[in-house]
Amino acid sequence: MRPFSALSADERVRLPDSTRVVVGKRTATLGVFRAEHVLRQGRITAANAAARLAVSALASQAIRNSALGSIGVGNTTGTLVVEPASAYSGDVYGSYSTDVRTFCKTAHATLCLYYPAQTTFWLNQGTHDSEDNDPFITDAGVCTSGGGLMISGNCDYIYPAEHISQFNPGTGAPFTYKADCDSNYWKLTVDPHGAIVAKPGPKPLSSWNWSTGASPVSCVVSAYLQP
Repeated sequence: MRPFSALSADERVRLPDSTRVVVGKRTATLGVFRAEHVLRQGRITAANAAARLAVSALASQAIRNSALGSIGVGNTTGTLVVEPASAYSGDVYGSYSTDVRTFCKTAHATLCLYYPAQTTFWLNQGTHDSEDNDPFITDAGVCTSGGGLMISGNCDYIYPAEHISQFNPGTGAPFTYKADCDSNYWKLTVDPHGAIVAKPGPKPLSSWNWSTGASPVSCVVSAYLQP
């Protein structure tokens, strides 16, 4: 087992997939890191497709009353609250990965969170984000072009692990909303005074490193202000 940073450029290409390496606090084979590197090439296309599926799934969800939490009380004929792009552009640590920003733009929702498929993250409790590291990208220009941030010679992609959407609920009836959130990854709280909060669920909190499965996961909420 060797630190990935200690491998020469030639070794990174020619060593067998079975070679075990360490990147940060994560240990895996070169084959795993190589496969993840290849998958990242198609993340923007995947994010657009995932957003369209998420919006379709959201449409089939029951409408809820924010004050009562009940199903079927209210309607979606009010004004949809859509977060501006600045709400999901990044945090104090840096810009969010391009694919999460693409997903949220396409979702056109009040709150959105997104993780791509087949990706291993670690949860940064200090900055409230999840991070995906690609040790094969060592060029800062290539890294930043995909929305990444160079850290210790590797490209780090940041995804929000939690989010608070705050808005003026208006003077009408309590706002209504629809939600489609993977409860393994996020816990949702709705405040009728104008806030929707998504916190990390049991899977991100269960271990230092955790991985998504064969499909992307997301949390999409649409709130409607009532007249």
